[in-house]
Amino acid sequence: MKKAFILIALFITTLLQAQEADFRIMSFNMERGDLGVKLGRGWDVRKPGALAMLELRHPDLLGVQECNSEQRDDILGRMAGYRHIGASVSGETGEHATSGNYIFYDSATVELLDEGMFWYAFNPDSTGVFTWIAKKPRNAVWGKFRHKPTGREFIYINNHLQNGIDAVLNRAMSITLLLSKMREINPDGLPMLYTGDLNSKGIEGYYAPLNQEMQEAVNACPITDHGISHGGYKRKSGNDGQIDHIFFSGALEGLRFAIDRDAYEGVEYLSDHFPVYADLRFTSAAPEKKEYWFDLKPSPDDFSVKVGTWNLFSTIERDNRKAPTWNSVKESVASIVPTLGTDIIAFQELTDPMARDLPKLLKKTCGKKYKLWISFSDENPENTTREATALMYDAERFSVSRQRLSWITGGDYETPSKPWGDEYRALQSAVFTDKATGKQFFVLAGKFARGENPVKYEGAAIKKIERELNKDNLPCILLADMNTSPKGQVWLSVLNYWTDTEALIHPFSHDYFSTRIPNKGFYDGNIPNDWGSKFDIVGINRYVENRIIVTEHTIHRETASFDPVPSDHCPVTATLVFK
Repeated sequence: MKKAFILIALFITTLLQAQEADFRIMSFNMERGDLGVKLGRGWDVRKPGALAMLELRHPDLLGVQECNSEQRDDILGRMAGYRHIGASVSGETGEHATSGNYIFYDSATVELLDEGMFWYAFNPDSTGVFTWIAKKPRNAVWGKFRHKPTGREFIYINNHLQNGIDAVLNRAMSITLLLSKMREINPDGLPMLYTGDLNSKGIEGYYAPLNQEMQEAVNACPITDHGISHGGYKRKSGNDGQIDHIFFSGALEGLRFAIDRDAYEGVEYLSDHFPVYADLRFTSAAPEKKEYWFDLKPSPDDFSVKVGTWNLFSTIERDNRKAPTWNSVKESVASIVPTLGTDIIAFQELTDPMARDLPKLLKKTCGKKYKLWISFSDENPENTTREATALMYDAERFSVSRQRLSWITGGDYETPSKPWGDEYRALQSAVFTDKATGKQFFVLAGKFARGENPVKYEGAAIKKIERELNKDNLPCILLADMNTSPKGQVWLSVLNYWTDTEALIHPFSHDYFSTRIPNKGFYDGNIPNDWGSKFDIVGINRYVENRIIVTEHTIHRETASFDPVPSDHCPVTATLVFK
């Protein structure tokens, strides 16, 4: 009898400890209180129900979006022991703050250790800024917390992404920035939480890195609720419309996910969104991975490679634009290349005389250890306007195998053809093997067709080429002249699969991405202070899966100081560390 009593006591104690280890996190787009007043759904109408819901559900952590200062203060007034961090999207924190992202936390169970905010823009640490074709600022608030019952520390980020079909590019860039900021905020690899109104389902291609790195509660919890979280003051049926999300990573497990569609205090709709919440539990740390699986700190022993790309501006274009001739700049080009310090670099727009000169020039300045592989997209030597791409690599360090030239077309990429009415376009591809470590990776290099429509289709074509030629799913590096700026959605064809390495390094070395020098009669060395001339990229895909960290990204604008300027493009380089 005594033994049975002890076992029961131990069971109850274990159950209570388990309950103490659980915590609840909620995401709630509240809709600004000053909206919908004339329609009878202002905050004065919705407040009793919303506060009753919060009191009943009582999340330990609450991330809200579109919360103005009145709503914020009402939550703090009703929820005893709650504290908050955050600000409006314009950076205001006072009594007139509108449309804010805030994190509320129950001070009885959660202790705040550190906090901060960033904005979704090129210069994310500047207050109230917005870029990437945004209509208004969007920000994120983050906190480092300690869960008092367990003593476990974690990072929590809450945000609200741009809405609308025309904001797809903005959301893609924002997610990339978010992932980079996660690494910056969480250098110790703590468990991480992320909530927000993403204004999309979170299954689009540009969410792939986030979905690789974090688990979404709706999919990870054994008790779950698939449905529409944005009802627009209606109860819509179906399970394919969740745009409010809860993600977690590291030493956490999901217990339950729910969308709260209930009415409270006679208020049928608390907002145009339904609150979503999840019950989570801390678990033991993963073996050899601390609490967060992605090792964020490069070490001297890690394998690294420096890669780059440079469009050298064809002789045909130079003649058409009355720009400096190839003969007048080729010595400068040859002197610049070794200063870039790359292990591998791609060149584009090599017309016949340039393709003949470049190997001799680079042999003098770079030495014999570098090999240059040159490929013409048009195999007809009588075509005087044909262009080649080239890959130069350190042959003492790397061996190269499976070299291929693939034509960017809508059909058979092994057959030379003109994609969608443009010139011949082809990609060089190869598997590189580091001789010292045996580390392998796949490289694609080339130049896309000019104009928006071809790029839309080329994104699918180059994805197909990579998948078919890189059957071992090696880390893939794309060295390309996109031939269009990221002002429209055409860049999504690349962002859905490759991520520009510049977007993965913080802090940004500058707040604009331009890699081109504008032509005024001929280029004059001036570089625009915007991102409308961002053409050249060093891209990587599956960088989370392959544990790739970008430690350096440089647009070499110093080349514009040469007289004459050697090209209308600046060289771009990036250093990649493979964990």
